[in-house]
Amino acid sequence: MSTRAKLYITNYTASIMMILNVFSKPLRIPEPLQFVLIFGAFIPIGMMFHYNKKLKQEKLAPAATSQLAPQPTAEPSKAAKNRLLLIIAIGIAIGLCAPFWMPLTGTTLGTTGDLICGLITAAIVCVISGLRFRKL
Repeated sequence: MSTRAKLYITNYTASIMMILNVFSKPLRIPEPLQFVLIFGAFIPIGMMFHYNKKLKQEKLAPAATSQLAPQPTAEPSKAAKNRLLLIIAIGIAIGLCAPFWMPLTGTTLGTTGDLICGLITAAIVCVISGLRFRKL
């Protein structure tokens, strides 16, 4: 199995464990299992750091051995920009839907508090994605 496939598997495993923990109240997951999900999520996260490091080493190895390797283009592709814009739109939509999904997690601040939390989430998504978009 390639390093990239292992990275994807660990990424999805950590994400699923975190989502199960967040929505443990409506799913009626017992509290001891919640602690297993909390601490168990750190194992795939640590593995993700290891696989990212290994993937970077694999990318650098062929470039060091061969001088004829094609150089990457400095101009970002239109697909990368479109993908980032899609991620921004999805992040903002999820943030603004906070008044609907926050009560499902068992954490609610009232309608106004949930809306403010959603607006803050949308703003954070915009700032982080905007910084990434600026690098493209």
